[in-house]
Amino acid sequence: MINEILAISKEAGNIIMDVYNKISFFDDNVITFKEKDHSPLTIADKDSHEIIVKGLCKLDKNIPVLSEESHFFFDSNWKNQKLYWLIDPLDGTKEFIKKIPEFTVNIALIYNNNPILGVIYVPFLDTFYYFFLEKSWKKVSNFKPKQIFVKKKKTHTVLLSRSHVDQNTYEYVDKNINKKYKIKKMGSSLKFCLIAEGKAQLYPRCNPVYKWDIAAGHAIIIGAGGHIQTFSGSVINYQLKNHNSILLNSGFIVSSYVL
Repeated sequence: MINEILAISKEAGNIIMDVYNKISFFDDNVITFKEKDHSPLTIADKDSHEIIVKGLCKLDKNIPVLSEESHFFFDSNWKNQKLYWLIDPLDGTKEFIKKIPEFTVNIALIYNNNPILGVIYVPFLDTFYYFFLEKSWKKVSNFKPKQIFVKKKKTHTVLLSRSHVDQNTYEYVDKNINKKYKIKKMGSSLKFCLIAEGKAQLYPRCNPVYKWDIAAGHAIIIGAGGHIQTFSGSVINYQLKNHNSILLNSGFIVSSYVL
């Protein structure tokens, strides 16, 4: 199955790059804003969504797909769904619009409230990060995949969201890191990938986040030997109780070590 998922994410990424290479900064022809939260939406988001949903349904039409671009169709049929796909067709839309190449395609398979498969594709780099059969891997273009692991370093690299960082996040870093550290800001789920391959050690997010933003990265971090939890120390649960359960209000911490 994993090769098929990689191929689907690659096809979606190709469409995203076609739009990326054609648009200019804040191009009104390809950018709109969602009514509910005024977050940006592009043609690339929509086209990627259609490609991924079509591809996943072709693999198995009995596994439903919950996407950032279709969650408004959430109804009682989703309640307590044990097996489903959770996807973000274009994570890092704000970076995409600003022509910052930190955007990804996120695909996760959820079973019994946990991600059991995760793929993050970085179109600009033509690079895959994925979790399959309890291991995490990095695959660059057509080269052979290499297994990846988190790494501890004397000086920590702390990753912060480029678009969603606040004072609480800086205060958390100051109070909880006893070692030397440097801060790097970055968009999208690419932050999970850098920790999974040992290039960074910590990513705190104090703001609420949708679970399609983190599900694939969650799986990849665990497979690489890392850790992810809420600020209260609890495990992130992907059970669909209602529409509000798509949102993780408590924030989370990703790390290369036990907190």
